[in-house]
Amino acid sequence: KPGCLHAAPLLGGGHSGRRHVFILGLDDGRFPGAGLQDPLLLDSEREAISADLPTAAGRMASVMEDLARVMARLRAGVTMSYCCRDLAEDRDMFPSQALLSAYRVVSGKRDAVQDDLLEELGEPVSFAPPQAEKCLHDAEWWINRLCGGSPVANAEDAVFAAFPHLGRGRTARLARESEEFTAYDGFVPEAGADLDPALPDGPVLSASRLETLARCPLEYFLAHVLGIRPPEEYALDPYRWLEASEKGRILHAVFRDFHRRLMEEERAPRLESDWEMLRGMVEERLARWERLRPPPNPETARVERGDLLRCARIFLVEEEEYCRLNRPLYLELAVGMESVGAGNPVDSPEPACVELPGGKRIRVRGRMDRVDEIGERGSGVLSVLDYKIGAAYKYDQADPFNGGRRVQHCLYLAMAERILADRHPGGRVASFQYFFPSTREHGERLAWDADSLREGPRFLECLYEMLATGCFPFTDNADDVRFSDYLPAFGDVEATAQRCRARLEAPGNPALDPFRGLRGYA
Repeated sequence: KPGCLHAAPLLGGGHSGRRHVFILGLDDGRFPGAGLQDPLLLDSEREAISADLPTAAGRMASVMEDLARVMARLRAGVTMSYCCRDLAEDRDMFPSQALLSAYRVVSGKRDAVQDDLLEELGEPVSFAPPQAEKCLHDAEWWINRLCGGSPVANAEDAVFAAFPHLGRGRTARLARESEEFTAYDGFVPEAGADLDPALPDGPVLSASRLETLARCPLEYFLAHVLGIRPPEEYALDPYRWLEASEKGRILHAVFRDFHRRLMEEERAPRLESDWEMLRGMVEERLARWERLRPPPNPETARVERGDLLRCARIFLVEEEEYCRLNRPLYLELAVGMESVGAGNPVDSPEPACVELPGGKRIRVRGRMDRVDEIGERGSGVLSVLDYKIGAAYKYDQADPFNGGRRVQHCLYLAMAERILADRHPGGRVASFQYFFPSTREHGERLAWDADSLREGPRFLECLYEMLATGCFPFTDNADDVRFSDYLPAFGDVEATAQRCRARLEAPGNPALDPFRGLRGYA
């Protein structure tokens, strides 16, 4: 129709009878194509087999012939063009051989090369027309004025006045690049009134939340204050059936049920007689998962089943030795949470109160995998145990707190002391231990006595002050967010972590004092 454009595929065009024809996309990366040979049967091998087999060179020649046929049937003025810049990868692009051939015909220079063609073409056409009156819309007009030959006075101010969202972005960028700790870096004192854990209606804290706050306060703010969640990704992996967290839940439930049965029978675990029972518990749990979410293929199911069974066997071997002198008293001890299954007589639906060095009291909750009695029966010496299915490299025996990133041990010790005081008068919670019944760590145990964790309340107080004052900076170590789900929100993590370190090391910004104390800058 008059006033309309007619679009057609390159090799299928030329039938509309228009007086003006434009052929687009003739860059060397797109036309006539890469011409790659079949890696399984090269062109030379194809030619040796049969002259009728197609080759890469033949396909490219065929495409060029098809273009020649299109040109032959045109009865119009033809404009050929190519894209000279890849905006996505920010690199130059070059004309195809077809354009060079056309130039040789039009110019009469039969020996012309690509440099001759580029010199003849001159300046490429861009988003910014050389004359303002040729702009099609306001965005092109702005680009023409800002990128043209005549400089514009106060160009940034003019742009930000016309586009306020860009102005707000500049304000945020300048604030983040400054030496001051501002709202654009995570300083939100107004949030402290709602987040103060010492208030009667303040939030109840858990070890995982406190460790997230210590690892990267800004991630805590996004996840637990603003309630932002990354979109769920549903990708089928043929080499994975169960996520690491799901394997952990299966093994935790198996270990709990296994020890509960032994406690009912009033005996210690034995590898020789108990392995089949433990194996059956793992198989039963896996059968439930198979009904809930079938594995992607039998081989993946076999591999993951074998891994879980090896973990269970390592657990049993280590527990047989450990339980000769010690014994579990409580399994999945719940504080401020619902009991699991039959529960324990000391489970508390109410959170525990922990007193900080400054006199403030915070409410905490959690579920302790086990509380054991150490040594002789009736000794009153208790130990809190937590299963870990992952790697042990994140835990350092000599540095139990790691700049506040590890507070579960001291928090659980404080919770256990308050919950078990009435049940075990005269007893004491003497230690905390991580138990790694995994094929990677092969039953390693990391333990700290209560004395070596006596500095824990200081770290808890720093975390409390960060919440109460609205201090949520980015971390000072980019490794803390290497596997974070919030990476797209952080931008350049190395540069942002470096700015955070510079602020922590420099004087000023008193709002960062709790974070300085947590990391040891003070």
